[in-house]
Amino acid sequence: MGSSRKKATGRFAAITISLVSLIFSLAAAELVMRAMGHTPLQPRTLTGDGSRTETPIMTEKHPSLGWVNKPGTYNYPGFSADIESITVTVLPDRGRRTMATDSPLPTTQDKLILVGGSYIQGYAISDQETLAWKLQRQFPDVSVRNLGVPGYGTFQSLLTLEDVLPDIDGGKTIFYGYIGHHQMRNVLHFGWLEMFTRVGEPSYFPPYATIGEDGNLMRYPVSSSNNWPFRDSLALVNKAERAWLRYLSQSRADKHEAVTEKIVVEMQNLAESQGAKFVVLLLLDTDSYTPDFIRFLDANDLDYLNCSPPVFGPEYRVVGEGHPNNELNSIWEQCITNYLQPGVTR
Repeated sequence: MGSSRKKATGRFAAITISLVSLIFSLAAAELVMRAMGHTPLQPRTLTGDGSRTETPIMTEKHPSLGWVNKPGTYNYPGFSADIESITVTVLPDRGRRTMATDSPLPTTQDKLILVGGSYIQGYAISDQETLAWKLQRQFPDVSVRNLGVPGYGTFQSLLTLEDVLPDIDGGKTIFYGYIGHHQMRNVLHFGWLEMFTRVGEPSYFPPYATIGEDGNLMRYPVSSSNNWPFRDSLALVNKAERAWLRYLSQSRADKHEAVTEKIVVEMQNLAESQGAKFVVLLLLDTDSYTPDFIRFLDANDLDYLNCSPPVFGPEYRVVGEGHPNNELNSIWEQCITNYLQPGVTR
């Protein structure tokens, strides 16, 4: 009996020593991580919902698109002393306003439909400074719809078109505003995935796509997941989960170019099925992704316009914020106008 007690006591002591050693090791590792600048999970906000200065919440969750523009009129301070205020008007159809409320309605059924992310939507500038507003002013007999949503990539733009096109009659010309960042958004790259992690609540991830073994596009819906325990209190756990998520997302991230190309082809096919013309609008060609993308467009005889400025310098950015300003939107409008004249749909 005494021997059994001694063995049990010895095992307990060994376990206790092991646990204490483990705790001290983890504590030491946590201190090292903090000393190296790593932190627990920090609070984040969704794109365009108050993450910058006094920007109001202008988006809301959506079960299939991830998020959409939230109808309403928003007035908030500008990002510099040069701009007193910014006005954003989101219509009941979740598109951004493209004309003054007292303007006469277009007299034809022709429509220009703009889809894309924050550059198309006109983030950080007022309604009348946006590309869509300028096009509506240039073509008063055509209905211009601005369906851009901050944070969208090519895939969410495709989903938007699938949702709205069947209900839009008349002649239609669709412009998808492309920038290189969209390729990583399309596959939910780790760097984009991290934008949606939340402290104290499940992370809410947007839809994304990848390529299946058969070479076809595979679609993944909106999803959510809980963070690892203690990620918002321990830098060590935060670092470990980030490494794990990076590993899981790497295989699809490697396919970002092929995925984007597949999505664009589906956009083209969708437009044709709805009797619409589809045009890829290159808003910036200064990133490393665009040259290969242009070669793809050329090789597949896809219609596109390169409306990029020579350099996306400070003269084309909203002061204090960085998004395209009124001047760059005017350049884009002139580029499209030159393409459309003398006929709007063709």
